[in-house]
Amino acid sequence: MLQSNRLTIYAIGKIKKLWIRDGINQYEKRMPELIINELKTFNLNNLRSNNNIIICLSEEGKQFNSVELCSFLLSFKNKKINFLIGDTDGISSDIKKKCRFYTKFVSFNFSS
Repeated sequence: MLQSNRLTIYAIGKIKKLWIRDGINQYEKRMPELIINELKTFNLNNLRSNNNIIICLSEEGKQFNSVELCSFLLSFKNKKINFLIGDTDGISSDIKKKCRFYTKFVSFNFSS
């Protein structure tokens, strides 16, 4: 089972849309150990360590279904998993060059 205390989401830029803010609030209620950081800028070097996995969310990323993503995340054993979400312009090319993993969220099944 994937432990939510190993997951961090970094959102670059200001989250302006109310429906996104409402979604964040829901996930924080359901998974209180999940860390969601909203940042104006991001320095990838702050996450560089052997225990950190950085996954950039990008249109160029690999598409997983829910089961595949779960298996992918579980393969990292006890490492800290960090998702990096870009602003309206996406993730800068400098940061993309330093990320080892890319994914995009399009065909997941979210149950209520």
